[in-house]
Amino acid sequence: MFRFLSFIICVFFFSNSNLFAQAEEIVRSDSTSKTININLGYNYSSSHILDLGMSFRNFKTAGYHMAESHLAFSGEVVFGNKLIIGPKISGWIAGGSSAVAMGLSIINYTDFNQNEFNIRPEIGIGFFGMKAVYGYNIKVLGDGFDEISKSSFSFIFPIYSIKR
Repeated sequence: MFRFLSFIICVFFFSNSNLFAQAEEIVRSDSTSKTININLGYNYSSSHILDLGMSFRNFKTAGYHMAESHLAFSGEVVFGNKLIIGPKISGWIAGGSSAVAMGLSIINYTDFNQNEFNIRPEIGIGFFGMKAVYGYNIKVLGDGFDEISKSSFSFIFPIYSIKR
């Protein structure tokens, strides 16, 4: 388990070739960009969860300070005792001088026999379209699944990006 999580963290932090410290090439007075990202992610919440979707990203720099916002549409696939899927809508902001990421996800988990509707506030770190966050599932409706616990750890990163 530890090796798998270490691998995920390494992929998360080293998969983007745009990772660099405050280099001269990103020092601009003001710049903005808008992209559409295809995202891949891994969540852990009593079970292993694959997250695949897309996000609309707005990115702005002011000197060395970067800020970004995302609106994402994705789906989670829970690998547990039974197959559970969860369509998800989420939004988050990240950046500033400390790269703090904060967001909110709305998820409806289903195995096509029962549903569980959750709201998940999230906090962690994020930059360049990637985020590593802790989320707390707040069950709004439904019976609940053993495969979905209240705590969730997520690693999301873009695998493809196009300018819009």
